[in-house]
Amino acid sequence: MARARTGAADDDDRSRHEHVVDEEWVSLGVRRAPRVGRFLFIGLFGGLATAIILTIVAGFTAPPGGPLSNGPSGYLRVFGVLAALCIGLGLLVMSVLAIVLDRFVGVRTSPVIAEHATTLHDDLTSPVGDDPPRWVRDAADLAPPPPRPPRAPRPDGPPAGGPAPDAPKG
Repeated sequence: MARARTGAADDDDRSRHEHVVDEEWVSLGVRRAPRVGRFLFIGLFGGLATAIILTIVAGFTAPPGGPLSNGPSGYLRVFGVLAALCIGLGLLVMSVLAIVLDRFVGVRTSPVIAEHATTLHDDLTSPVGDDPPRWVRDAADLAPPPPRPPRAPRPDGPPAGGPAPDAPKG
């Protein structure tokens, strides 16, 4: 039924096996929100670019005997520290910007009307039966065995736990 309403082609006559049980129209409000992932992506790469630029500038202005005088390992250490700081700062700034934009710009909502239809499908390829599902049947095989009852004392001798309390020792 839903495909017939939308104008989609019937693949394998499924529309004959669909039954609309309940159909209602609901009034909703759609709110625009900024894409937070894109803001964080910009903050990440902005911080990385800033760290690269600061490392290059520090290489030209570094005094002799500083951390950059150790060669490539010094540059990597300085870049690592600057990257951690700049990326963290970039993510923080862009996430705060996304929250502020969401709060002030995302207030506008536009009303829409949506259709909500509850549709039942007759599944003729694997119909439902009264048998329990396979995972329920397999659960009985996986269950631990029941605990054994305690052993009863033997009638012709001492109890199973050891010698009788009044038996002579020795």
